[in-house]
Amino acid sequence: MDKPLTAPDRDDLEPLLLAEQIGMDAPERFINREISWLGFNERVLAEAQREQHPLLERLRFVAISATNLEEFIMVRFAGLKAQVRARMDTHSPEGLTSAQQVAMTAARVRDLQLRQLEVWHDLRNELKQRNIDIIDRSELSDSERQHLEETFETEWLPVLTPISVDPSHPFPFIRNLAVSMVMELTRQS
Repeated sequence: MDKPLTAPDRDDLEPLLLAEQIGMDAPERFINREISWLGFNERVLAEAQREQHPLLERLRFVAISATNLEEFIMVRFAGLKAQVRARMDTHSPEGLTSAQQVAMTAARVRDLQLRQLEVWHDLRNELKQRNIDIIDRSELSDSERQHLEETFETEWLPVLTPISVDPSHPFPFIRNLAVSMVMELTRQS
């Protein structure tokens, strides 16, 4: 049987009454955008720890979290740092300066990176228990190493573009998220 509709009692209205007392533009009404975003990414990482998910799906959540964090640092965190460098006197909707946001988010980013590493190591151990190995080059057999070298020479080497960096050339543009290799060459004499 449906419960009849009644007027809400005072306890139900308390949050609404409090919200009316706080102005619409009051800083207390807002949650910091960067902290909110990091909180979302922490929840993505938490999914990697839920054993209800298949192991490789959990690994995917770690990868998503890492990619998200990388983008956050390149775009949003870099933007805040640029505001600090430019000495912009701006405040976020919740009343924080750019410098305060940098300090606050830097601490959360460090914590999140440490948690990502912990989860990655835990998952790597679980992968190993299921005979899925992630190996170092030194662990390759001679035939595996030979196969990789041949693959590099036939598939990768032809598409590499060497760029010289010296006083007579401007420093080249290196794209974010691109695979790049830097070597310092010296003459043997």
